[in-house]
Amino acid sequence: MWALWTWLLSFFFILALLLILGFQLVCLVDLEYDYINPYDSASRINRVVLPEFITQAVLCFVLLVTGHWVAFLLSLPYLYYNVRQYMQGKHLVDVTEIYSQLNQEKNKRFFKMGYLIIKKPDLAAENARDLIGVGQMAKSSTNQSRCCNNLRLDLPRTLPLVSLQRRCRSSHGGATSRHSARRNRKRDRRSWQERRRERQRERFDERMRTQMA
Repeated sequence: MWALWTWLLSFFFILALLLILGFQLVCLVDLEYDYINPYDSASRINRVVLPEFITQAVLCFVLLVTGHWVAFLLSLPYLYYNVRQYMQGKHLVDVTEIYSQLNQEKNKRFFKMGYLIIKKPDLAAENARDLIGVGQMAKSSTNQSRCCNNLRLDLPRTLPLVSLQRRCRSSHGGATSRHSARRNRKRDRRSWQERRRERQRERFDERMRTQMA
């Protein structure tokens, strides 16, 4: 679930950055073709520079907290450039030098947009791997729950069968024990009869010997 929310947040942040950069490019193109005066163009661009920097910083923070290290490392150069421009006081467009820096400002925005577009598939691939892992975990959990439900449904049906098998085994075991007991009794009777016959023979032999003597 966190992977899905991270992907959605990063998608909307990157989309917001692209919209801000696109707005700045439109202002510069309008200034190039004399559709707008330099003061209005510079004020409109400077109005959205700080939101761009804040959005990029929040995106880096979200990637760092959620553990997307590859996307975070790819976002660091962009964040470093923004922080450096802000610390040097070069993040705002000067009204008096906007015409001389028009191509430079346009190339800067084009480079930022290209960097975001190139970075977006890497972030999408990383989030897709996380989503695939979450989907597999969810699938395994659903399979386990289905197996448990099937076992619960089949348990009342299998209980009589198990009890019947146990009864059959117990009855079979009792029959075999009775049969072995009868066999032992017969064996004892045979041994007793044989001993009796031997004794009778011994007595008969003794009588014959006494009569012969």
